[in-house]
Amino acid sequence: MATTTSHTNHGRALLDELRELGALRRDLQRRAALGGVAGGLVALAALERLGPARVSQVADELQVDLSVASRQVAALHTAGYVTRVPDPQDGRSQKLKLTAAGKRALRKAQERSVEVLDRATRGWTDAEVDSLVSSLRRLRHDYLLGSLEEG
Repeated sequence: MATTTSHTNHGRALLDELRELGALRRDLQRRAALGGVAGGLVALAALERLGPARVSQVADELQVDLSVASRQVAALHTAGYVTRVPDPQDGRSQKLKLTAAGKRALRKAQERSVEVLDRATRGWTDAEVDSLVSSLRRLRHDYLLGSLEEG
């Protein structure tokens, strides 16, 4: 019985910390925000990972409603960070592609994020940072593995 309670407490503690990490992540995105395009950083990063993609693919990648992704993409397009190109598989559709300005803005935002995180961990040893990174990777891996086993 003690093992079950221990795992339950671990789960609750992890859930609390993940919620707080979500808030920290949103704050980090706000600090690194692109000029006038606060929510666009995540969408730009998704497009960098995906390559040219439809808005629906960006929405899937971000795990948001299509209308949310559409608004973010429209703001990015207006700012000149993405361009629309014909979909080679379907001439009626368009894909989104990062522009050179979008790539520069993303790099700059990522550099600001790294600076903020470096300041936050300034008092940490290399081993402490490495341990945190390793533990987060393991949690993500084990979570995904568990999710696949359930499905």
